[in-house]
Amino acid sequence: MKQLGNMKLYTLDEVTDELIGKKGSADRDEFDNNIEEALHAYKIGEAIKKARIMQNLTQEELGKRIGVQRAQISRIEKGYSISI
Repeated sequence: MKQLGNMKLYTLDEVTDELIGKKGSADRDEFDNNIEEALHAYKIGEAIKKARIMQNLTQEELGKRIGVQRAQISRIEKGYSISI
């Protein structure tokens, strides 16, 4: 914690330690794994979106090519779902 005037400033790690648990605890490990999985899904979605745009395809056109609905492509690109 850092004092700035009469305000207390906390780092993200300090807040996470307080609310989720210290690193190495079961809850914190699960939280960190969930964050890592979400970031991974987001990066995959961004790569798919970039490739789709470079090929001048709409989400609907890409969906037809791989056999899924446009909504599924949208969810994948947003990082919500990476399963097909």
